[in-house]
Order: sequence, then structure tokens, then C-alpha cells
Amino acid sequence: KDLDATFRRNFKDTLYIGWQYFGSKYGVMRTYPGLHEKSPIDPRYRPWYVDGSTYPRHLLLMVDTTGSMYGYPMKLARIVAEKLIQTLSEHDLVNIILYNSTHVTGPSSCFEGLVRAIPE
Repeated sequence: KDLDATFRRNFKDTLYIGWQYFGSKYGVMRTYPGLHEKSPIDPRYRPWYVDGSTYPRHLLLMVDTTGSMYGYPMKLARIVAEKLIQTLSEHDLVNIILYNSTHVTGPSSCFEGLVRAIPE
């Protein structure tokens, strides 16, 4: 309830604390000592918040590569896939299946099942 008092007490009682952060599920963020920022920062999109508030995800992307996906639909599918992959952390598992009317490729032939979503 009294976040400022908690921040001050933690700062006084603990020598190794430099900055303290609080992020609520409603997007409210507080730092101590305070910062003056010109643009609002939503903590729900910061890695420390996502890692602490979600379970590891298992994501299997299925991408339609038939002729009907030629051009803009494929571009849009690629953008969506990239955005989904960007939300993953090292705790998540992922793989991709490509399919068309005659053939299915995947999950990726060099891996069995889902693989850890790491930046490499």
C-alpha cells in the first residue's frame, strides 16, 4: 500500500540496492529513486516483467506456403511469425512447420520436436 515507504526502507536497510522497480499488471511502473522520462514506459513489455509473469510457452508455427499465400498474404504471415518469435524468451520452446497442398516440411529436420528459443 505504501510503496514510497517500502522503497525508502529498502534503500536505507540494504547497501547494495541502487534502483528499485515496481511494475503492476495494469501497466503502472514506479522507480526509486525517481526518473524523469518524456515517454511513458509500460513494464508489461519489459523482459523482466514478461519472464516473471508468464509460464514458458510452447509455440509451433504452421505456415501455409500454397499458391494462395503468394505476395502480400505471405509477407503478412512472415511479419506475424517474426513478431511472435520476438516475444519469446530463453524459457520458451519453438519450431516451424511449412505446408502446401502436396508436402509438409517440419518440424525443422535438424531438431526433434520443439527447440529452446534462444537469440542464435
